[in-house]
Amino acid sequence: MFKHYPPLIYMYTTVYGNHIMRKIPFIGRITSGLFRVFFPNINLPDINWSLLDTFDSITPSYQSTHESYEVFQWLKNCGLVNIEPTDWGFTSYRAIKPAL
Repeated sequence: MFKHYPPLIYMYTTVYGNHIMRKIPFIGRITSGLFRVFFPNINLPDINWSLLDTFDSITPSYQSTHESYEVFQWLKNCGLVNIEPTDWGFTSYRAIKPAL
């Protein structure tokens, strides 16, 4: 009936609400932290990524979490080389497929 509208409303409300609260002088970080306790959302420097990641975190049909070493091992077991972490989080890597 409501389809995807409740998560969209939650996403925009929490991310923009948190973003606005962070700008309040002196108490912004405290109120932002308390707000996030009751209304979890992803807080990234780019607000567009915060919106996308918040939506993705509250709407999955299937979700699993993995440690960094697990992801690294998957890449290594697939035969990739020059596996390097990126600056997009603990489980984000860049690798090269070797030439045959």
